[in-house]
Amino acid sequence: MAFRMINGISYDLSIQMPDGGQIVLADWGVQPLWNTQTVRAFRNHNIFRLDQAGNVIWQVRRDEGEAFANWARMRERAEATNDDDIGTRSPFLYLWLQYANGATNYDYEAHAYPEHAQWVDGAKIWCSTLDARQYVLDPETGVAVCMTPVGIREW
Repeated sequence: MAFRMINGISYDLSIQMPDGGQIVLADWGVQPLWNTQTVRAFRNHNIFRLDQAGNVIWQVRRDEGEAFANWARMRERAEATNDDDIGTRSPFLYLWLQYANGATNYDYEAHAYPEHAQWVDGAKIWCSTLDARQYVLDPETGVAVCMTPVGIREW
């Protein structure tokens, strides 16, 4: 995948929105110079919605729900102190659409997520993390709600 740059954000996956803006999955290893968060906080919140000019409308906020509340508190403490505990490292790695009919834009033959997608009304935006949690992302608010049941891991 080829990385692109906008407003200091290096990204490889994006969803074009009807207003001309886009939702981008930032390279969690390249923090924009204007971002004053700890490295850990930036890496765990590496999805942004940008307007047409590349200005940030929102940075993703995570809702882990009650099931992962203890983990969320541990992650938030690590983000505040920039603790590099591997257990709190959870950047988003993938971004894809699920359409109203249940189909997705994941390419099963190539085993690849699309670099760029066009938003379609009625679609859900899904994203997943390094630790295999899957979320549904609200494109208006930037809240990603964890949909992974407790005890479920891909490995």
